[in-house]
Amino acid sequence: MLRTILINYEDPSPTTWFYLSFLLALAVFFKFSRFWSLRNLDLVTLLLLTPGALLVLEGKVLGGLIWLLVGSAFLLIRLLIDPLMLRRPLLEPNLNVAGLTFLAAALLAFMMDSVVGREPSAAGLQGARWAQSLLDRREMDPKVLSEMTFGPTSGVLHALTLLPARGVVRSIEPLEPEVPYQPDEVPYQPDYETSSQEAAARMLALIAHLSVVVALVVCCRAHFGSTPTGVAAATLYLLLPYTSYRVELVEHVLPASLLIWAVVACRKPVIAGVLLGLACGFAYFLIFLVPLWIRYFGRARSIRFGIALGTTVVLLFTSVILTSSDLSSAGRQTLALVSWNHWQLNSLERGTGIWSPDAVYQRVPIFVGFLALVTSLVLRRSRGRFLLLLSGTAAVVLTAQFWYCQASGTYISWYLPLLLLTVFRPSRSNWLAAERAEESASQGQQRLRKSLATTV
Repeated sequence: MLRTILINYEDPSPTTWFYLSFLLALAVFFKFSRFWSLRNLDLVTLLLLTPGALLVLEGKVLGGLIWLLVGSAFLLIRLLIDPLMLRRPLLEPNLNVAGLTFLAAALLAFMMDSVVGREPSAAGLQGARWAQSLLDRREMDPKVLSEMTFGPTSGVLHALTLLPARGVVRSIEPLEPEVPYQPDEVPYQPDYETSSQEAAARMLALIAHLSVVVALVVCCRAHFGSTPTGVAAATLYLLLPYTSYRVELVEHVLPASLLIWAVVACRKPVIAGVLLGLACGFAYFLIFLVPLWIRYFGRARSIRFGIALGTTVVLLFTSVILTSSDLSSAGRQTLALVSWNHWQLNSLERGTGIWSPDAVYQRVPIFVGFLALVTSLVLRRSRGRFLLLLSGTAAVVLTAQFWYCQASGTYISWYLPLLLLTVFRPSRSNWLAAERAEESASQGQQRLRKSLATTV
């Protein structure tokens, strides 16, 4: 840990980090030679969302959530008009690629130290306990499952980190208790199970953040043809306050990691279907992204995409069979698992979101508007299909914050990587030729298959 190397080092407070990151982000990414530019407006908007999140952390929930939702509404308009911006100059950061890489590596090291030094989130521990029951083949209480914040993907992915976490925890010599051991007392027994679950939650948060950073670089190189743009986007992702003071919350970063890798693999329908299926199995509202992705793939490739997504979702929900003693128990656990607590306001405490328990009918018009937005994005036409997919996916995830009852507006990290790709993307004319070449190659393969079938 860095605390053993840097003497007297302490994590800066969220407010202190906001001031520092604000100045550093302006110094690195603000274009002083083009003051009235879209890049500068996007940068300032991203940074000015932070005061709302700070108000929520300080207990001023209502004022903070209103601040965040107003900022989210502005970002939504920005995402919807992005496909109309045909000409956008490529604005390089004020720091070269080597400097950005060093800054990103340093920020990543401090972020990893923060994850290790902080307590894991409640949702992360829920997923780790679920993974424990999956690996040990123990049946879970349906009441506990119904109170789970997120879906089965959380338990399945935590199972992948719980296995190495068990080995790491057991390999470390347990600490001796503070009170000296007495001969007539019960010997001290370390709680390996709880320690393993906490380690698994921390490991998954680290892996998710690291995967987002790598995906930003890979996506910009694969779809925009610019590795420096990806390094700049990854550096800003690590620099923004939402990443730093919510770094241990695996429920904030895991959906973003799955979604951005689905965007990276958008040329492979099967891989994209598996990743989007995992994302839908974590946060159920992401199922509203499926029509947009089907429209992107078209008639031919959407079949493979749909099969991969459906198979993934079915396998996720059938994972409860591994912890069930009989079919009736499996049915009870599955029904408890699909209960959508995010719409049930009565199960929430006051102060956890902007909606009160008696505001069910007030949310209905907003949800209808959300469905209308999804429909309009599916029917929308654009010459850049990837651009519409990128901005549309971010817009759908962002709009869900307005009716999502648990801490509405605070899940900035869910759409932050996609928003950064939209902010840093170059002009469409720079990479539209590659997209057209991909379409022509796909059409050529289809014609070749038809000719071979006719010959046979």
